[in-house]
Amino acid sequence: MTDDRRVLRARFRKARNAFSPANRRELEQSIARHLASYPTVADAASVALYMAGDGEADLTPWANDAWQRGQTLALPC
Repeated sequence: MTDDRRVLRARFRKARNAFSPANRRELEQSIARHLASYPTVADAASVALYMAGDGEADLTPWANDAWQRGQTLALPC
């Protein structure tokens, strides 16, 4: 990874981690609402996603809903 990319990733990580817990929940709920509103995502038979880490948006509640609707979830190993 280049130094420029490391610097950029560190900057984004710092910004993500600066959100308050309440603000983070609001943003995660907003992301979930947007995902649910896109027919391409909502109607898909399978959806690829990630498990959140290091301040990334936690999409677990949305993923649980998708699973309950019968969508196949693809996660990295």
